[in-house]
Amino acid sequence: MIKKIFEYSLKPYNIIFPFPLLPMIAGAFAGGINGLWKPVAFTFLFYPANNLWNHINDAEDDFKGGKNTPFINYVARRLGYVIVSILYLISTVFVLFLSKNGVAFFLFLLVFVVTFLYSDRTITGLRLKKHYLTEFLVYLIAVPSYIVLMYALVKNLDLNAMKIAVLFTPLMLSTLFLKDLKDISSDTEAGLKTFGVVFYYKTLIKVFYVFLLIYFLIGIIFFYMSTMLLAFIPVVGVVYSVFKMVVNDWNVTKATQKYIQYSIISGLSSLATMLTILIFLSLS
Repeated sequence: MIKKIFEYSLKPYNIIFPFPLLPMIAGAFAGGINGLWKPVAFTFLFYPANNLWNHINDAEDDFKGGKNTPFINYVARRLGYVIVSILYLISTVFVLFLSKNGVAFFLFLLVFVVTFLYSDRTITGLRLKKHYLTEFLVYLIAVPSYIVLMYALVKNLDLNAMKIAVLFTPLMLSTLFLKDLKDISSDTEAGLKTFGVVFYYKTLIKVFYVFLLIYFLIGIIFFYMSTMLLAFIPVVGVVYSVFKMVVNDWNVTKATQKYIQYSIISGLSSLATMLTILIFLSLS
C-alpha cells in the first residue's frame, strides 16, 4: 500500500515534479548553481502532497470511471491524509525559515490555497477543477506564483523573477489543454466540465500550440541579445509540427501523434538547454 501511495505521489509527471526543470531554472536564474537546491528541495516536499491531495479527492470519480486507485480503500485514504498533512507542514516550515523574504511565504500561501481548493471535495467541496474556467484560473494564479516563489527562496525579487514568470507561464498553460484529453470518458462520467469534455479535441490541440509558440516568442524577445537565445532554437521543431498538423487537418492519428511529441520534445530541449547555459555561466 505504501508503495502504491508513493507511486501516486509522483503523478502526473511534469517539468516541475518529479522532473524539476523549472525549479532548477528558477533557482539558477536567482543564484546560479548554488541556487538549485532550495527550489528542488521545496518542490519535493510540496508537490507530492499536492499530487496526493488531488488523487485522494479524485478517488470517487476514478472509481466511477473504472480506474482502480488505492484511495478507494478507506485505510489508504486515511494514510494519504496523514502523509499530505505532514508534507504540507514541513513545506510551510521550509518556506518560513529558508526563504529570503516575506513575499515568498505570501506566494506559498497563495499557491497552497488555490491548489488545495483545485482538488478539494473533502473540506470545502469547492473543487475548482470541476469546471474549465475555474481550472484555468487556478493555473493562471498558481503557475506564475510558483515560479516567482522558487526564485524568492533563493534571492530577493527583482526584474528577472518577473521575466521568468512571464516566460514560463504560457509553457505550463499549454499542457493544460492536452492533459485532460486522455480522461474525457472518465471526466464525462463524473460530470466534470473540463476542457477535454467541453471542447473539441482539435480546438484544444490548436490552443496548445498557440501557448507553446507564445513561450518561444517571449523567450526570443527577452533574450535575443544573449547566449540564452540558443535555448529557443527548438522552436523550429514546433513550427515543423504545426505545419504537419495543418497538412493533416489537425487530426490525431497514429501517424500524426509523433508531431505532437516533437513539440513536447522541443519544449523539453529548450528547458534543458537553458539550464545547461545557466549552470555553465555560473561556473565560468
